[in-house]
Amino acid sequence: MSWIGRLFGMSAGSGNRDPGNDFWYERAPAHAMALPRIPVTAETVRSIPAVQDGMAAITNPIASLPFQLFRRVSDNKKLPAPEHPAAKLLRRPAEGWTRFQWRAFQQDNLSLHRNAYAEIVPGMGSAIAELRPIHPSYVTPERRGGRVWFRVQDPNGGQVRSLRDDEIWHMKAGPFTTDGLCGVPIYCTHRETFAHALAVAEYGARFFENDGQAGGFVFLDQPFKTPEDREKFKRAFKKARTGAEAHQIGLIDFPGKFEKGPERNNEHAQFLETRKESAIDIARILNVPPHKIRALDRATNNNIESQAIEFVVDSFLPVGCNWEDGFNTNIVDPLTVDGDEYFAEYNVAGLLRGDMKKQAEAFQAGIQSGWYSINDVRAMLNRNPVEGGDSYLRPLNMEPVGAAPDTGSPDSNNASTGERPRLVAAGDD
Repeated sequence: MSWIGRLFGMSAGSGNRDPGNDFWYERAPAHAMALPRIPVTAETVRSIPAVQDGMAAITNPIASLPFQLFRRVSDNKKLPAPEHPAAKLLRRPAEGWTRFQWRAFQQDNLSLHRNAYAEIVPGMGSAIAELRPIHPSYVTPERRGGRVWFRVQDPNGGQVRSLRDDEIWHMKAGPFTTDGLCGVPIYCTHRETFAHALAVAEYGARFFENDGQAGGFVFLDQPFKTPEDREKFKRAFKKARTGAEAHQIGLIDFPGKFEKGPERNNEHAQFLETRKESAIDIARILNVPPHKIRALDRATNNNIESQAIEFVVDSFLPVGCNWEDGFNTNIVDPLTVDGDEYFAEYNVAGLLRGDMKKQAEAFQAGIQSGWYSINDVRAMLNRNPVEGGDSYLRPLNMEPVGAAPDTGSPDSNNASTGERPRLVAAGDD
């Protein structure tokens, strides 16, 4: 019985089609024509290329973008907080795992299983030594005495441990189970869609394995002596005339002939269109735009930038907020003792950059309007600061709304003198 079955408390073969029942993974009975013949499991779903691309579209930014800890100084000001003990966990979360690998493993589980677990291993005093990742297949959450506990199975077959909800960091994504304890895996909630994609892939593999040739019929002038002889001949003929042997010479010991069956027409069967629509359905399930799974039919040079922004807002932002809230609630808050407000935050600026020309125009407008300094821009471009680059400029021909014009300044009426407006550092004389 799978961990999903244990999680939902269902027994195999009960006939209940709850997503957590093993019924969803067993081969369908002959009378259940609506159920697919191909088993839909985490492993088979992961083998679908559109699933791999869609999961990587979220996993790679989660693993690679800056995820930093800050201290809030005021409502509109924050400062990096590398001194906080949680900052070390962002740099090196667990022994034997790099930062990228750890985040990628957790997000991969969150995308496929809609659950990700990490054991909070205590360190010296009140510190946290590491966040040890656990695969969802080894964890079963349950509610006992008004508190959530997690039964963790040893991957090597050892004893089962029980961890409290403050000893494990559990990230989950919807849709959730009825009790809200965990998310329901995508291979349960969208089983038919994945079965369809797997069936199309299997059809294509069989089609090309046989050189795109249809089967046929062998007509013999005499019957076989026994059913075993008939099956033996059929297996031998199939082995000699299909796959890698399709164009070899075949021999028949007694008179007979072979006639091809009806030719397959993939154009009429809309094989390519079916594969594309299946990929689009998977993109919907994973909440990523089609161009992230290499479906570029509707992507152009004019709208690809807009689609990238749409990906950040609609696809990455919900996942990033899930990470931020989970880390702040389970890791940062318990380690904060001085009363200041600390929080972890993703920097998505790298995903929102346009082409070089548009990026340069945006930076220039920001510097001239005073909301970027030169060193702000250089930091976003991963360059070292320069001396004097921390000043914020403001145009001298602009004033606050309602302010009286300064007629005594020789630069206040530069429009009439033909002089170009100057930019000065904010606060300069």
